Amino acid sequence: MIKNFKFMSSTFIMAVALAAPQLSHAMDPEFLDTPKEVWGLCVKQAAYEQCLEEKTPVTLGKTLGNLAVVCVNWKNFIVDEMQVGTSSWKAWYGVTPKNEDIYQQFLNGILIYRPNPQSDEGIITLKISELLNPLSCTFDLSTCGDRGQYLSISTGYRKGKKQENSNKLEIWLAPKFIIEKNLQSSAGHLQSIMGNWNEEIAPIGIFWTFGEWSDLYGCDYLNNIKLDDICSKNIFEHWLRAKQMKDARYNPLICQNFTFICKPK
Repeated sequence: MIKNFKFMSSTFIMAVALAAPQLSHAMDPEFLDTPKEVWGLCVKQAAYEQCLEEKTPVTLGKTLGNLAVVCVNWKNFIVDEMQVGTSSWKAWYGVTPKNEDIYQQFLNGILIYRPNPQSDEGIITLKISELLNPLSCTFDLSTCGDRGQYLSISTGYRKGKKQENSNKLEIWLAPKFIIEKNLQSSAGHLQSIMGNWNEEIAPIGIFWTFGEWSDLYGCDYLNNIKLDDICSKNIFEHWLRAKQMKDARYNPLICQNFTFICKPK
C-alpha cells in the first residue's frame, strides 16, 4: 500500500507540476476538489522524496515551490507546510523520530553572554528557539558588548565564506544529524570527522573557524562532549579541548564570555 501511495502521490505531483505553466494560478475544478488531506500527503511525499533521497537535493523552497506555483490555494498551503517545525521542514533538516529528542533539547538550548566571565552580573540570554531557523541561523550579538565585531555564533555548519565575517571568529553549534543528513552535499567537507563522532555520547558538536578562510576543511572542532558537560565550561574552555589547527590569526579567547547550555531532559 505504501508503494502504491508513493506511486500515486508522485504521479499526482508530476501532473500538478506539469500543469503549472498552463494553469498560472487558475486551477481546474478537479484539482480544487482534491481533499486537503491528499494535498498534505503530496507535499510531505515531495519533501521526503526530494529532500531525503536525492544525493544533491535542491532547497526546500524550490522543492515545494514547484507545487506552490500551481494556484493561490496551493501556494498558501505550501507556505504553511514550510514553516519551522513542520514535518516537511524537519524532513529537510534530518529530524527523524530517532533523533527528535536531540532536536528538542537543542531547540531548548541557550547561549549565555557574561560581560565578566567570572560573574553573572549583566548576564544576557539568547535562546535557540527564538532564532528564525533554529537549525541554521546566526545569533544577534548586538547586545553583547563589542563581541559582535569580532565574533559570529551560529547554529548549523559552515557552507561557505561570508564577507561580513571576514575578520571574525566563527563558532558553529550543530547536532550531528543535520551534518550527517547533508554529507553528500553541503556538509561533505566534514566527512572525515564523522567516524569518531559517537552520537550516543555527544549528539551536538562545536566548531571554530576563521571567517577569512575560503577552505571549508579548516576548522577546530569538539565532537566528544556529553550534553550534561556542555554547560560546565565556557566556549573558550571547550576550545582548549578541541582538535586545533592553531592558526596565527585565530583568537578564540574572545569567546570566553559565552557559554552554551543544552541540558539533557
